[in-house]
Amino acid sequence: MVLRWLWVMMGLVQGLYLVGDPNSFSVQVEGGVSAPMKLYLGVLGSGKERYDCSQLTRLLVQCLSFEKLFDIKQELLSSAPTKKSDVTHLFDKGFDAALFVTFEDLNSPVEWRLYDTQPGEMISGKRQAILGYVKDVAFGVAARVMKELISVEAPFLSKIAFIERDRKKKKSLLTLVDYDGSSKQVLLSSARILVAPSWSLNREKPFLIVSEFTPSNVRFMGVDMEGKKYVLLDLEGTNVGISYGAEGRDVVYCRSGAIWSYQYNPETKRGVHRCLIREQGTCASPSLTEDGDIVFCSEGKIKCYHVGSKRTSMLTPKGYNVAPAYSRASGQIVYSTRIRGAMQLFTYDLKTKNMVQLTHDRGDKVDPCWSPCGRYCVFCWENNIESRIAVLSIATKEYWFITPMGRCCRYPAWSPIFDKVILA
Repeated sequence: MVLRWLWVMMGLVQGLYLVGDPNSFSVQVEGGVSAPMKLYLGVLGSGKERYDCSQLTRLLVQCLSFEKLFDIKQELLSSAPTKKSDVTHLFDKGFDAALFVTFEDLNSPVEWRLYDTQPGEMISGKRQAILGYVKDVAFGVAARVMKELISVEAPFLSKIAFIERDRKKKKSLLTLVDYDGSSKQVLLSSARILVAPSWSLNREKPFLIVSEFTPSNVRFMGVDMEGKKYVLLDLEGTNVGISYGAEGRDVVYCRSGAIWSYQYNPETKRGVHRCLIREQGTCASPSLTEDGDIVFCSEGKIKCYHVGSKRTSMLTPKGYNVAPAYSRASGQIVYSTRIRGAMQLFTYDLKTKNMVQLTHDRGDKVDPCWSPCGRYCVFCWENNIESRIAVLSIATKEYWFITPMGRCCRYPAWSPIFDKVILA
């Protein structure tokens, strides 16, 4: 049953298409029948009546309900299934898959098992320690379930950073939230102006790079997950916009309208700065591809610097286009284009050269950034009154806000997927 449902999800059944709204993503067959996967969630163990167990269950349902890919029924059980017929009986009730979670207490491991209900066979399972955070286990299990059932890399174990401007106190707040905008935490509050945060690729010791305005320059600062900041690059001019190569050693950044590279030599323990791209107009928003090419914008056009030939090609010759961001997961660029007075989001596929318009409605959509899985992008939605952070599904072209109305939030940046929850 799970395999057949996967075929449906991949669109291999004739007459099937994808539909969505700002908080849903489902499969629809001709005739208008919506078909999310029906998932049974059974929670067992002596701790099933306690708050920490209910928290685990709530977080699992919250994750697995993201975009309504699953129709979930949850129950507290007194015993685990002991026979194959206990699982196949759930198929007779209309469930495609079943997830059983055994929870005792915070000091004991959590055990989970995922079944295909039609044959009654286990798909996957694990026994793992909680390590102090129920959220860590819930997000990890939910991500594994989505990977096993629908081959989707879920963003649960990632974070979104952005800058919120406190106008009353005149402070910049470097803020982190979960994938859905929950668990808001202010990592750094600064009297100086902060812009354009970016994540490092270090998953063991993650940190953010942010541009800080000083009386003499705009410099790159590092901020660790404890909120401690330190100087990364204190160079002359305006340094805003940075991108890491796949290995984390090669870096490109924008300095006073030109694109520079930085390479660190571990043997000499020294770095070398080199100006790569300087044009008549201002260059901005550099983004490294896996091949070492650099996507950037200049004079309202999206361009690509080819490191092999040292030549630059123009990707978007028409219109006013800015703020490109490249996704290694999808091989696409997302960027903003002015359409009838409003900035709208587009994607550009580097292989097929196809451009697709993602948004059409009111409000300016600027500073887009990809999710690590390449299935979503986060961006800033602006009008004359407020700036909000929103997440857009590339599949459905629908978006939803993750920050409230009336705030001034800009410059979103989506982290890599971590092995565990950070700042739970």
